[in-house]
Amino acid sequence: MALCFLFGLCVAGFAGFVIGRKAPAKAPPVAVSASAEIVPTSETEGQFAAAFSDLRAGNNRRALLGFQEIQTSQPGFYGIDFLVGYAAYFAGEPALARESFQAAIGKKELDEEASALLALIDVAKDGTDEGGDSIVDPLASAESALKHYASRRPLDPRAFCLLAEMLRSKGSYRTAGEFMTKALERTDPRFDARLIEAKMTLTRVQDERPKAVPAFSTVTSMDGPTALAAGYAALSNKRSEEGVLFLERASEFYPGFLFLELMRDQAFDEFRQDPRFEEFLKKH
Repeated sequence: MALCFLFGLCVAGFAGFVIGRKAPAKAPPVAVSASAEIVPTSETEGQFAAAFSDLRAGNNRRALLGFQEIQTSQPGFYGIDFLVGYAAYFAGEPALARESFQAAIGKKELDEEASALLALIDVAKDGTDEGGDSIVDPLASAESALKHYASRRPLDPRAFCLLAEMLRSKGSYRTAGEFMTKALERTDPRFDARLIEAKMTLTRVQDERPKAVPAFSTVTSMDGPTALAAGYAALSNKRSEEGVLFLERASEFYPGFLFLELMRDQAFDEFRQDPRFEEFLKKH
């Protein structure tokens, strides 16, 4: 009986070993990037909005201070080193820009953009250095870095714009013009700042549908968004003749391809069967 008991234990142990070997190995835990876990607080969102607004308005030093505040409050936020460097670059702070771009490259955060702008800093530095020859031509390095940036970010026109500006500063106007053309080809009109601003206007009038139409006598004093809102107000109040005249005024403020994109906006879908509006669209 004792031998039978021992034999049973051996069989059970061997069976457990075999089953254990056949069991699939547990998958290793998926590593989660620390930066991916960081989301902006409501305060940080406000700081971002203010900093980008300053950057767009050309207040680069104020934008720099705004991004630095975010960097202090949420230092692990993805891309914040690059944004500090970007604002510092345009604010005329090359030392800070270099340090920030190098930090971004070390973290592999927007490193293509950071490497290209770092190369542009070297071009500017080379132009101010007195004496001494560099083994590597900074201009050639910057051109290579910007072309690499363009190839890795095919929807971003900034690489070709920056390359064109660099070439212009060196007197290569024809080549600069060619790269400006390439930048324009990559610019998506759906994300043009003027178009986004106009769509914001349309969104507001859709949210609070206007019950009155502005006096047509004021049309000559209207800017693009104001005339656009007036056109929408007139069309929504069944005054299509005035509506198309207001929209004609709005068209004076937008290049043809942008205005065409604007007329495709969903806000105008309900008016597409209106004969006057339909005729207006055919003209544009």
